[in-house]
Amino acid sequence: MSNTPRALVTGARRGIGRAIAVELAGAGFGLVLTDILEDAELAETRRLCETLGAQVATRRLDVNDVESHAAFLAKVEAKSGPLTCLVNNAGVSVKVRGDLLDVTPDAF
Repeated sequence: MSNTPRALVTGARRGIGRAIAVELAGAGFGLVLTDILEDAELAETRRLCETLGAQVATRRLDVNDVESHAAFLAKVEAKSGPLTCLVNNAGVSVKVRGDLLDVTPDAF
């Protein structure tokens, strides 16, 4: 098994998520990049990370679908190996702002 650290980055298609992915690639991480769309923007993030030598997988993930998280993670780790880092960057808004610890999935 590889000693390469592996990171899952949500919301990796553009902006902050893309920048984080590129920085992690440059730091030697293998990456699983996710976003609600698996499109040309996510492919561009992948390309940028691969030019830095990172092993990269891309997957579509709707972080709002809480019930799918456990199965998604199990599938990712079975294919890519254990994750050592999670960057929970995906931008999901709540209907009413409040204490993050009080937010339930129904609030999204």
